[in-house]
Amino acid sequence: MKRLLMPLLILLLAACASQQPAATQAATDDKGTICERQTPTGSLMPTTRCTTAAEREEARRSVNNVSENVRNQRAAQGGKAGS
Repeated sequence: MKRLLMPLLILLLAACASQQPAATQAATDDKGTICERQTPTGSLMPTTRCTTAAEREEARRSVNNVSENVRNQRAAQGGKAGS
């Protein structure tokens, strides 16, 4: 059983490594789409994440809103760190 399993595992890994994801093609899109390849911590398999300009702008606004809320809460507590 082990003799059959190892070659199959090697073929599977080789097939995964040789494929070029179609999402990387979107990096040249005229609508502002950007694709990034990232390898998550603890993984050997990279993932591709594509975002449009509108999605990145919405994420930026969300981060700014959270930051402002944290600043307002700290100001209401008198600037103390921690609760």
